[in-house]
Amino acid sequence: MFWILATLLIGFALLFVLVPLFKPIRLDAASEQRQALVRARSAGVLSADEFDARSAQLPPIEVQPHAPLWIGGLLMVLLSTGALLGYQHFGAPQALDPSVVAASAPAGAEGQMTMAEAISALEARLAQSPDDVEGWMLLGRSYRSEERFADALRAFSEAQRVAPDEPDVLVDLAEAQALNAAQRIFPQSALDLLQHAIALQPEHQRAHWLLGIADLQAGRPADAASRWETLLALLPEDASARVSLIEQINDARQNAGLPPLQMTASTTDASRGTPGQGTHQIHVKVSLDPALQSQVNPEDIVFVFARAAEGPRMPVAVERLTAAQLPAEITLDDADNAMPNLSLSQMTQVVVGARISKSGNAIPQPGDLEAISPAFPLTEQVRELELQINRVIE
Repeated sequence: MFWILATLLIGFALLFVLVPLFKPIRLDAASEQRQALVRARSAGVLSADEFDARSAQLPPIEVQPHAPLWIGGLLMVLLSTGALLGYQHFGAPQALDPSVVAASAPAGAEGQMTMAEAISALEARLAQSPDDVEGWMLLGRSYRSEERFADALRAFSEAQRVAPDEPDVLVDLAEAQALNAAQRIFPQSALDLLQHAIALQPEHQRAHWLLGIADLQAGRPADAASRWETLLALLPEDASARVSLIEQINDARQNAGLPPLQMTASTTDASRGTPGQGTHQIHVKVSLDPALQSQVNPEDIVFVFARAAEGPRMPVAVERLTAAQLPAEITLDDADNAMPNLSLSQMTQVVVGARISKSGNAIPQPGDLEAISPAFPLTEQVRELELQINRVIE
């Protein structure tokens, strides 16, 4: 009985040797880069479109043919004979005792890599491959998601060293310079980078968006409105992002004493959205801490937003109101997306915030008041949430 069992076990073991031997071999020269992209996509650092585009730039996986059949036959004979002879000399039947097997079983699989571990691994890889522009971009965005803005600036600067004329690199570097500047005002060097990016890629949407923010910071609302109208022309007529963008444009036009833009029929339809499977809504009740009431003017702008818990700080949904409207109830959904190709329903985990902007600027500034929720998964189609604005940004 023992020898029958031993023969069956040997045959079973041979499957683990012979099956891989006859499978084609996949050689992936960019395995680490591919894994880094997957981790970045899972963490929200990259959108689906960015993930697909960057994956397509990696070298393809090569497939080598399987080994000749005669090698498999030879291995079968040698391994079977060697196993039986070796067992006769060294073996012991008690080794099949279940307790022995359990004691020698390998530990469970390790958990998924954390963001900190992924960053450390990426740093180590870039130390060996300092000219990997995609790696520096991933590292910079990971730092930015962790609010390590000085480190993000360093990483994006390295990316520009490698690819000085890549528009995405220039735009991320410009934003990093602003995040590291006093009161997060875009310095002239950042404006030059954004202008260079648009010269290279005139339809670069984030570059136009950030230049509009810089115009608002500089007290030029008419220029901001004009810049964002250029961005508006780049969006499809039925894009839901048009709704939020037109609101931003009209706020800037109002500050400049200009008449508002009118929404087209298709934009109005897009703003209504189409509820259905896979869409999400977050109902937010926003209030202001009475202790901070004296620091707020009724006309101060209030941003209520949702963004990915990890990844870019760009909101995936945002609505605006004034402090005079508080307390208020807001519904965030896909119709409130701030940028095209990035919506609330694409997120797996989000944080929701409410911020009173003293300057009306979309970028947080010292002196603004805010409240930020803990991160939570979008497992429910409708989520109820309460926020009380009770913290002053230093």
